[in-house]
Amino acid sequence: MENIIPSFKINELTDKIFSLPKELSYQGEILPSTLVIFLERIRRIPGYEEMTLKQKTDGFISFNQDQSLNEEEYQISFKESGIKIKAKTDHGFSNALVSLYLLALKNKGNLSEGEIKDSPNYSYRGFMLDTCRHFFKMDEVKKIIEQMALVKLDIFHFHLSEDQGFRIESKKYPKLNEIGSYRNGTYKDKTRYGGYYTQEEIKDLVKYAGERFITVVPEIDMPGHTTSLIASYPELSCSGKETEVATVFGVLSRTICPSKEKTFEFLEGLLDEIIPLFPGPYFHLGGDEAPDIEWQTCPDCRQLMKDKGMKDAREIQTYFTERIIEILKKHHKIPLGWNDVLYGGSIDKDFIAQFWMERGVKKNPAYKEAEEGRKFICSNTFSLYFDYPFAAVPLKATYDYKPNINGKPLLKENVFGIEAPLWAELLTSEKILEERAFPRLAVLAETAWKDGSKADYPAFKKTLKDFYLPLVSSYKLNYTSLYKADPGKFRKKLGMIPTFFKLIGYGMAYHKQQKKQQEEAEARLKKLDEEEKKQG
Repeated sequence: MENIIPSFKINELTDKIFSLPKELSYQGEILPSTLVIFLERIRRIPGYEEMTLKQKTDGFISFNQDQSLNEEEYQISFKESGIKIKAKTDHGFSNALVSLYLLALKNKGNLSEGEIKDSPNYSYRGFMLDTCRHFFKMDEVKKIIEQMALVKLDIFHFHLSEDQGFRIESKKYPKLNEIGSYRNGTYKDKTRYGGYYTQEEIKDLVKYAGERFITVVPEIDMPGHTTSLIASYPELSCSGKETEVATVFGVLSRTICPSKEKTFEFLEGLLDEIIPLFPGPYFHLGGDEAPDIEWQTCPDCRQLMKDKGMKDAREIQTYFTERIIEILKKHHKIPLGWNDVLYGGSIDKDFIAQFWMERGVKKNPAYKEAEEGRKFICSNTFSLYFDYPFAAVPLKATYDYKPNINGKPLLKENVFGIEAPLWAELLTSEKILEERAFPRLAVLAETAWKDGSKADYPAFKKTLKDFYLPLVSSYKLNYTSLYKADPGKFRKKLGMIPTFFKLIGYGMAYHKQQKKQQEEAEARLKKLDEEEKKQG
């Protein structure tokens, strides 16, 4: 049966074939930008390079608004005499034209008579790109956005700040770019490395994505993973000591101080500048992997704990996050963040947690939060982390994924959506980025769109082979073959070897730096404890 990715919910296409006219007309109301994009895509089909599209009262394609349908739902009736499309929203019409384009492309301009009815299982279907560990030009980011649109993914999570680089222009705090956007090498390679996106580039990307009904969600990670901020403005840290933008990867001990008022003044100024660039409803505040060892020795943090009656330094992050959420709510943004934020106790009910894993905590709070009504974006590491080699996260693991926390299934009302992160520690080139992303993006799209009741992996894999990989290739993008992307047990073990040795090298450099920071913090803590004892 005729199909694309993601597969149709209801597919009633027949064997009766007709050709899409090369002089195409339409009737009804639809966004001009949606038509322009559709025409650009159709002209990629051999023989349709000169195709025209005009509005007529009896147009071949008719767009009909149907208020009974859901936000992204659409229906298409195919007949030789014309194509009738129903949708409630502009997003629904866009989804329909993506399907029409892919069906026409797949069959070189031929279409099957019949009907399709389609709608997603989750409205939040996301992909995250880390541009901090390694930086990618905006043209490459746009290529990814277009491929997301072709499989109806609708959230682009843009990871813009890290220990290793700050990637968005700040006119208010210029040192974030003069200092924070560049590092003095990467591990043994001492070549200066970095870059950032100008505000004009960001605006252009948001417009490009928006025309494809993709919402760009920015992430400024805090309070951890903030070495690039501290290198730019050392006074934001607990100690105030100067440092440099991180040249190694991993979880570093230094963070911005989560207790100083000047930290919140700085962050509010930064967010006031950045948030207007992103008109979507969400803002991601990060919150993952924030060590508390410095907080235990910081006079400001220790005083805060006394003043607030805190028993555990992890509670400081809860306090910090609540303050940031207040700022986001002034801008009418829905706060998103990694599930690590929950380690210090329950937080604002509107906070949506992105679950990747729970580690380093005695009590695992995420599932308890779900039971109490918390909504989650699901990004489970060993199903949806696309930076991992295929030996660790094969295609089938992503295809079979069902939302869960530590193996416990989540109720649908707790699932805000599904997202696959692509971290960039190992993405040293655009080629490697693309090989990690494709064909995984298509599998992610299928998993987030379908309800799982009609799973048929062999049939899906055939569609990947016969249709999706040629599609990616036609855009001159790199991809990983299905043979490598779904390795057997033996090839899984072999496939981990190159990554294993690379991570050993990274790990040795990281642990050397981490050990130094840890020792300094522990020495300060010991000194503070001794001084407190003397004071009685």
